[in-house]
Amino acid sequence: MRQYLGVLGPYIVATAFFILLAGGILSRLVVGPGRLARFYLLFGLAFFCYAASWVIAYLTLRSLIGELLGSLVGTGLMALILAGAFGAKKALTRMMPALLVANSAGYFLGRVVHEAIGGKLGMILFGACYGLGFGTGLGYALFLAQEPIRLRLGQSLEDSAPRP
Repeated sequence: MRQYLGVLGPYIVATAFFILLAGGILSRLVVGPGRLARFYLLFGLAFFCYAASWVIAYLTLRSLIGELLGSLVGTGLMALILAGAFGAKKALTRMMPALLVANSAGYFLGRVVHEAIGGKLGMILFGACYGLGFGTGLGYALFLAQEPIRLRLGQSLEDSAPRP
C-alpha cells in the first residue's frame, strides 16, 4: 500500500476504516436521539486527533519512544474531546488512564504477537489485539463520559415516578 499511497497513505486508510467501522459499532453505546450521526462526527474528530498525534510522534522519532509518545498524547486528546463533548470533565481522571492502558495494552501486545509470528497471520493477530484493547478502552471511556447523562436520566425518572 505504501508503494501506491506513499508514507502517509496507509495511516490515512487505516484511520478512515477505524472511524467507519468502530464509529458505527460504538455509536450503539451512546444515549440519545440521532446518536449515529452525532457520534460519527464526535468519534471522527477524536480518532483523527489520536491518529494524527500518533503518526506525527512516530514518524518524527521512528522508535518505541515515538509510539509511546503518540499513544500518550493521542489518547489524552481523545479523552479530552470525549469528556468535553459529553460534559464529563470530572471523568477525565479515570478516563485518561483507562483509555491509555487499554489502548497501549492492545497495541503493544499486538506488536509482540506480530513480531513473534510475523507475516499476514501476525498482522491479523496484531489488529485483533489492538482492536480488542482499544475497543475496550473506548467502551469504558464512553461509559464514563455518559455518567452525568445517566445521573440526570435517573433523577428525571425518579421525579416522574408516581408517589404512593
